[in-house]
Amino acid sequence: MSENKQLILFTTVGCTLCNKAKIELWPVLSEFGLTLVEYDIIDSEVLIPLLATRIPAITLNSNLLDAHYLDGLVDSLPVNQSSELTPETPEIPPQLAEQMMCWPFVTADVSAWIKSLKSL
Repeated sequence: MSENKQLILFTTVGCTLCNKAKIELWPVLSEFGLTLVEYDIIDSEVLIPLLATRIPAITLNSNLLDAHYLDGLVDSLPVNQSSELTPETPEIPPQLAEQMMCWPFVTADVSAWIKSLKSL
């Protein structure tokens, strides 16, 4: 894994479940020497429809914060006839789902998930 190991928490203002998730994440941070980075999904037009009903969600050292990568995901999202995102929560594209864990989770789940990642 890279030198700068980050556990990214996708969140938004007022997310009470995100506060509960942080309690589950704290032990994992020290276990793996990670830094918690909070990312508000409101800052991404792509992540809002994907994660609005799935936060809190986490990823590890991900390129999901890279705007160019996210732009590429737009092509895999369902669109309606007017070429806008559908109002339903779209399925998470497989390339994104592989990199992410969505709520609910507990500390043991997160620890096992991190150990299972190939990049670790």
